[in-house]
Amino acid sequence: GSEPLITSIDIKEDLSLVSPDFEDVEASGRKKMLKTRGAGAKQYSFNTDLVYTFDFYQDMLDVTTYSLNLGVGISLDVAKHLDGQPIQVLAKCGDGRYLWSFQIWHESLVPIREAQLGYHDVD
Repeated sequence: GSEPLITSIDIKEDLSLVSPDFEDVEASGRKKMLKTRGAGAKQYSFNTDLVYTFDFYQDMLDVTTYSLNLGVGISLDVAKHLDGQPIQVLAKCGDGRYLWSFQIWHESLVPIREAQLGYHDVD
């Protein structure tokens, strides 16, 4: 396919495959379009034969270090505070069905999970 390079810092949003109506329209404009049209979002769908790339922007959560930056020099170790559980990212429909659900794991979770499961190093 023609998937973008996901390590790029500048990924251009392209919704032309969802609808040509969305080309060159900012997110706020798309929301307004969906609210003012009779069918709303129901007229749009995703094709499961295509690959979709989603960008997750969060300026407080650093998934590379698994830390939460609260500002003013305060940073929390997410692995410790979530007791070794991964971060879950999901989206649901209004009726409760999942659009997607995935977990973000980090190497810092491994020793916590191993201790919880009773694993130990074998020399």
